[in-house]
Amino acid sequence: MEMMTAEQALEAVKGVTFEQAWAILMAEHKRMAEERAKRDEEWVKREAKWDEERAKREAEREAERAKREEDRAKQEAERKRTEAERAEREAKRAEQEAERKAELDNSLKEMRKNLGGIGNTIGDVTQEMFWPKLLDKFNEFGLPLDSQTKSKKFYRDNVKIAEIDSFLENKSHVMLVEIKTKLEKNDINYHLERIECVREDMDKLNDNRKLIGAVAGATVSEHVMQYAHKNGLYVLTQSGDAVKVSAVPKNFKAREW
Repeated sequence: MEMMTAEQALEAVKGVTFEQAWAILMAEHKRMAEERAKRDEEWVKREAKWDEERAKREAEREAERAKREEDRAKQEAERKRTEAERAEREAKRAEQEAERKAELDNSLKEMRKNLGGIGNTIGDVTQEMFWPKLLDKFNEFGLPLDSQTKSKKFYRDNVKIAEIDSFLENKSHVMLVEIKTKLEKNDINYHLERIECVREDMDKLNDNRKLIGAVAGATVSEHVMQYAHKNGLYVLTQSGDAVKVSAVPKNFKAREW
């Protein structure tokens, strides 16, 4: 209800007694007080509602923050779990790899050991094929040698400097023979070096006999044979049970040390 103006109040009290006017004023005052109380009550309710809504929004924000924190915690836990599983897989893979490498190393060692044994056995067999026939074959070839020593070793200051597979000799000459299952150029080069070492050793002993070199092989290729002849070495080959001194080229001259 709208508040009365001054003119309206004067108009309302015209023709009334003081008591009546006072009663009207009191009634108006009461009405205004009631309206003010009503407005205050409504204001309190609105503020209460606003407080409730603010509290609700704050609770919702807090719940969202808590959920985000929970989600982050779950993600971090999942990341750590995944990382731990990956680390465990890597460790297991590394362990398996180490085991495989150890097994492979052991297998290779065993293989090398077996191959070494096989190689030594084949080498021994090859030497045994040539050894009994060398003296006779060189004699047939016009090189009269009297005696033969197997695996003769030469030392200098108690250190072995050379080992000759077959050492054949007479009063004027010594034949040094290197025997290989498969003869290669490197074997020839190494044999030439050994002959030089033996020459030095025999000079120190005042043994002035001439040294002659020869190489023998169960398998000797044509170019290896030519290389041996070029370096003044005789070549012996083997086929089945037969051992022979290979024919030398026309311009061949045996090298003497």
